[in-house]
Amino acid sequence: MKPAILLLAILALVPMLVVPAGRAQEEGPVWGSIAASRAHLRAGPGRRFPIEWVYTAPNLPVRITDRYDNWREVTTPSGESGWMHHSLLSARRTALVRQNTTLRRRATGDAPARAEVRAGAVVHLLDTCGPDWCRVTAGEWKGYIARSALWGPTDPE
Repeated sequence: MKPAILLLAILALVPMLVVPAGRAQEEGPVWGSIAASRAHLRAGPGRRFPIEWVYTAPNLPVRITDRYDNWREVTTPSGESGWMHHSLLSARRTALVRQNTTLRRRATGDAPARAEVRAGAVVHLLDTCGPDWCRVTAGEWKGYIARSALWGPTDPE
């Protein structure tokens, strides 16, 4: 009789183990950026896993897709996925410019230009993005860039 009670107790706990995973998916993507001047992207969550890429671009945005202990599984703007130690990452909100674009004074396509921003530049997001525009800093310039020109945490919140 005791093994049956133990089995029932274990089966009762299984739904509790499933709920947090589902809840994490409902929260949506988590974004960060590379904090270190040199960051290793590894094949798995640990130093014993081989280094697949070395990133030397601080502030590069990454999408955090999973966590394991002190490791974060990330996807980079180029689509590479792997694991980075959490100490190499920052919560700073940045975005990568996908194509040459214009930094504008206001959030409209006919607003005066402040600067031209090249593809591959990293900009810092100042606020959450609207449906079409993001307020950013690019170097010493502040202004607006079309959301469609950026890769990163740009979905309106």
